[in-house]
Amino acid sequence: MIIASQKLFEDTYLENKEIFEEMSHEEIVAETVNQLTSQGVNLKNILCSAEDFSVDEDNVFVYKVLSASDKFFEDLSSENAQNLINLMKKDLATRVFAAKHGTYSKLIDQLKTNNFLLFEVLIAMLEKQPDLVSKADMELIMGIFGTTIGENQSKDVIMKYFLQLVINICTLHEENRQAMVAVQAPELIVKVLISCPKLFVLSCSALRVFLLDDDVRVPFGKAHEHAQHIVGHFEGISKVIEGYKLSSKDLNCNIALFSTLSKFCVRNEYCQQCVDFGAFEIATELLNLEDMRGNEKFVISVLSFLKTAGGNDDVKDKIAEVGFLKSIMAILDEFSHSEQVCHAALVTLSVVVLRKPQYSKQVFDFKFAQIVVLLLDRYSESIKVQNAAFLAIRTLVNRSEEGKQMLIANGVEEYLQKASEIDELKQNANDTLRVIESSKGTLSEPWTGQQGDRIAHD
Repeated sequence: MIIASQKLFEDTYLENKEIFEEMSHEEIVAETVNQLTSQGVNLKNILCSAEDFSVDEDNVFVYKVLSASDKFFEDLSSENAQNLINLMKKDLATRVFAAKHGTYSKLIDQLKTNNFLLFEVLIAMLEKQPDLVSKADMELIMGIFGTTIGENQSKDVIMKYFLQLVINICTLHEENRQAMVAVQAPELIVKVLISCPKLFVLSCSALRVFLLDDDVRVPFGKAHEHAQHIVGHFEGISKVIEGYKLSSKDLNCNIALFSTLSKFCVRNEYCQQCVDFGAFEIATELLNLEDMRGNEKFVISVLSFLKTAGGNDDVKDKIAEVGFLKSIMAILDEFSHSEQVCHAALVTLSVVVLRKPQYSKQVFDFKFAQIVVLLLDRYSESIKVQNAAFLAIRTLVNRSEEGKQMLIANGVEEYLQKASEIDELKQNANDTLRVIESSKGTLSEPWTGQQGDRIAHD
């Protein structure tokens, strides 16, 4: 595949224009695109739509986005800003082209004027284009917004721009994340949680962007270190919960709360902090509300939180004490139609009961055997649900003879045997069959005692 340049496209267009004099602009563009793509040229990042440009009598290319950019900087009006933003939102190629031709540098040069329209255009420019931002640019942005938090009556509007910029600067870019941590961006975001309750959801999104590992160019990110930095230095967990209590507590706020707390539970003490600061009480209260309990996204966010918080063995006890085991089983029953929820619930159940055999009986009392067999039947073609179900079965029956008999009585062996014939499920299915003491379990490589290390007996 040949990577094209804008100049190659322009030259080919002009050649076709000269050859096909009677063709319209649209027809010449179509012919140029067909000609280049047939030669294996990749036009993904090239402006090659007839709407993107025109060509004057002197064969000079006039690009809409550059004209809109010039017009905006000549007159910083809302109309001109919106026109430029709409053009840049069209695709990444348009944003890349505008940046290469000076739009980004002009925005940075004028940013100190604190004109809101400049922030809006910059946010649009940086979407999926974080490489544009230098460390000096980040320091400039922090200098502008760092003084806003305590003194400006329009801080909600201004800090919204800041949060959106942080998200666009850090998404898909590990180096930028580390640089923004160095200039104390997380500290300012934590302050926004409390001072701007209306921005709670966006603030949580901005915090979570530091906990991503989405840059394929970097083998190891620092999401774990960033979580420790935010929680350890800026009391991230308590501030998120405090900010939530000041917010509107609507569906989006509820999802943002638990999605963010789940990302913070990277250490045992952080899991305990979530309990100490009242996250379980909030979850219990919300799960008792019909409109919340019936919302798939909210339920998944709570399950994700319980899974990560349940990494702490003491917190597992609290999860059982509060009654979340019953809640998880109720979710499995109510959302048996949702593959995503079932997978999340089964994985969460496996984590919460791990190393806690005393809770297995509770789970089986909530009809786990019947429900899991139903799910194995319903999601017979879902690799992730099947594997999650096998893991949950093995975890729960490890020290529960009664649980094994319940599963066998409900016909689980039949589904495990079928799964053992599928390559992606074979190992897990056979492992699970052996755990429930079924003679149908087979080893992929039977042990003969003829190879490998031997155990010495005195």
